[in-house]
Amino acid sequence: EVFWAIEEKLSQLLIDSAMIIGPVIGYVFQYFEVKSTKNAEGFSKLVCCILLTANITRVFFLLGGHFSWVYMLAAILMIIGQLLLLEICTRYSKPKKLSSDAVFSEVLLEKSRTSFTFYTTCCLVFATCLTLLSYTVGQNKVYIETLGALSAGVEATLALPQVVTNFQNRSTEGLTVVLIFGWAGGDIFKAIYYITDAAPVQLIVCACFQFMTDVTILGQYFFYKSKNAVLDSSRSRKIREVELIEEKAELVTKPQEIRNQGFFLREL
Repeated sequence: EVFWAIEEKLSQLLIDSAMIIGPVIGYVFQYFEVKSTKNAEGFSKLVCCILLTANITRVFFLLGGHFSWVYMLAAILMIIGQLLLLEICTRYSKPKKLSSDAVFSEVLLEKSRTSFTFYTTCCLVFATCLTLLSYTVGQNKVYIETLGALSAGVEATLALPQVVTNFQNRSTEGLTVVLIFGWAGGDIFKAIYYITDAAPVQLIVCACFQFMTDVTILGQYFFYKSKNAVLDSSRSRKIREVELIEEKAELVTKPQEIRNQGFFLREL
């Protein structure tokens, strides 16, 4: 009986650990992808912004609702992971030269591309505002439930910026497939975990919606990969055809050049 109790606790600990660490693993691979290529253009920074907003809000929701410590650790770890990913993405984003008459929106957009300080400042301001609001409102049930709904609603849109970025680029270059599978696996695991743990309904709906968007991105990945492979093959074939034409033209003109040289020597 003691053995079964220990085994049950160990199993629960492993599941809880997977719930905490699992959602971040895909972003670890994305971090090293950006670091190795020194290029962050294929990854949408809005993904990090959405996760930071959602998880900072979730921390205050969990503090007010007194839910499992697993959710709290998962939220905190995700915040740390997204800040690290944002730092390397802004580091390898190429700055654009702004004109002297650039409007405020253009300056703000450029800051969002290349300034990590910009993101940390926004996070601190947002967290401070929530702290003051939570202190003022207190343990109001409507307020706590609203925080949960906002957190889940924001996170539910997580993959939408990446879907748009992939569509605009007609490519998923710079986006590691491990991250996509990490999203899909993490979200389906979260949905199952939330359902079995009787978690707030906001979290369950959010996880299910996220899984559907993950499937969309996975479809984009394989579609654009196969399409671009066909285009690359066609482009290579055309380049080879041009090279062959040039080689044939060179073979035709070379004898004429030799004859011209012979004629010139006879004239001398």
